[in-house]
Amino acid sequence: MALYRMSSAPPSSSFCVKVFILLLWCGLLVTSVIGGNNETDHSALLELKSKIIHDPLGALSSWNDSIHFCQWLGVTCGRLHQRVTVLDLQSLKQVGSISPYIGNLSFLRNLTLQNNSFHNEIPLELGHLQRIQFLQLQHNTLSGKIPSNLSNCTNIIVLRVGFNDLSGEINPREPWCPTHGSRKFKNPEYLDISKNMFGEIPTSLDSCVRLEFLSMSRNFFQWIIPSSLESLRGLKELDLSNNNLSGNIPRFLELFDFLQILNLSYNHFEGEVPTGGVFKNTSATSIKGNIELCEGVPKFKLPLCKYNKSKKRKLTNNLYTFCAFRSNFDAFSSTNVIGVGSIGSMYRGILDHDRHSCCQGAQPFASCGASKSFIAECDALRNIRYRNLVKVLTTCSSVDYQGHDFKALVYEYMSNSNLDEWLHPID
Repeated sequence: MALYRMSSAPPSSSFCVKVFILLLWCGLLVTSVIGGNNETDHSALLELKSKIIHDPLGALSSWNDSIHFCQWLGVTCGRLHQRVTVLDLQSLKQVGSISPYIGNLSFLRNLTLQNNSFHNEIPLELGHLQRIQFLQLQHNTLSGKIPSNLSNCTNIIVLRVGFNDLSGEINPREPWCPTHGSRKFKNPEYLDISKNMFGEIPTSLDSCVRLEFLSMSRNFFQWIIPSSLESLRGLKELDLSNNNLSGNIPRFLELFDFLQILNLSYNHFEGEVPTGGVFKNTSATSIKGNIELCEGVPKFKLPLCKYNKSKKRKLTNNLYTFCAFRSNFDAFSSTNVIGVGSIGSMYRGILDHDRHSCCQGAQPFASCGASKSFIAECDALRNIRYRNLVKVLTTCSSVDYQGHDFKALVYEYMSNSNLDEWLHPID
């Protein structure tokens, strides 16, 4: 049986030096891997400073090489990697634009530039900030569109771009709250796009099921409140005031159990006001400025409705606008055309998700007599009662996004070709 004796002698000094060098090298390697080259952040901040053309409070006077950039006013860095995680320059009366180099601050979680005079467009490079959670750009003079690639910022909790001059469609192709594959995303909880120049409520909001605050007031939203908002059952505050919304107030708002504040004032809503849910509390619900509303709870002091309620509700359900047609008829794609006439075209589409229909219309009308022809056809159909005529489902007389007249008649779709081919077969 062999015995091994372990030496109790201390390790040599050369061995200690080697271990120290190895640990030092590993530390530098870890720092490099975790933090990357923080010179990228330093350069990006200087680029941001170069886009500020007026700094009346001298807020950026500390942004120089006399101190580390993590000590600059408004800048917060992570303790370990020394990368910028917060950039807060709110209410500093700064004038300028947002540099595209903002996209290089890859560790940024909070960007707050509110209450300044930043102008020009929101740079596309903001879509590179995949760690961003708080994006607050409200109360500036930013213009253009909200970048569509903001949908890449899947960790956003708060998005505030209200009180600017933004316009256009709101990210129509990419959802605000993406759910790609099995990856986990944080749905935004706070969304404020008020006081801008948007014209269409995005249907993709239906996936933002964790929204608690939604403010879309003081825009140019029109038509009816889309049914896609029905999925936002977690809302605590909803503000759609000072727009051009019309139609009946949706009944699904009664079912929002957590809704504490609802502002629908100064629109063009009409018909009976719901009486359940938040509508029971007149101090929490504002509907003033909608002169066509009636009834509701007594405290609203509205007149009695003068129409037959069941009939009115049925007509409202059949109300389709240009916005709805554009969606259901796939933006009037040429692939959906089934006939062309002198004043319009016939499209095939689906309404109510279970009924095939075709839409006769034009956008805009090609001839000056198109509008008269539409009115004459409506008058004729209104006065004809015959069982073999194709049923008219609804009509639409509106304007498109360029301000051109849009008029349409919607019939039930009959799949067996057309009457002319049955009466006069080619064979």
